[in-house]
Amino acid sequence: MKTLILIDLQNYYMTQVPEKERRKIIENATRLARVFMTNAWPIIVVMYEGVFDDVDNDIIQEMKDILLYKNSVLVGKNRPDGSEQILDQIDLHRWPLHIIACGVFGDECLQETVNGLLERDRQIEIEVIKDCMWPDRIVIEEDNENRVSIRNQSELVIV
Repeated sequence: MKTLILIDLQNYYMTQVPEKERRKIIENATRLARVFMTNAWPIIVVMYEGVFDDVDNDIIQEMKDILLYKNSVLVGKNRPDGSEQILDQIDLHRWPLHIIACGVFGDECLQETVNGLLERDRQIEIEVIKDCMWPDRIVIEEDNENRVSIRNQSELVIV
């Protein structure tokens, strides 16, 4: 069993992603979430909140049904690194420390959260899904590189 982390799949951020990449992220993240729901595995939806009053900062429509799933939780964050809020939920629910991560922005919020998770918990293992993030680059701190794999969704082994 694994835990899926969906980071910042919100209307405001997704409008900044080029159309082709946006469609790919939504399709792949939705497909991945459905696999987790079919297997009754946990999903954590991370949302950047409280900083924009004049923009639509809600979760994208395609992700809203995931929030109705019984093993999902929505967590808010007010800075790029959402690792503390994620680990609070993992600890509370006793969910697995093997994480599948995707979202926007790969070189900012996703990167900060992945590095934060690795720093906060030495047992955590993370698979970053390259075709479910934008931009598709992420820098992992050197001493944590052996605990992270970066792959396309088609290479992911779900067991």
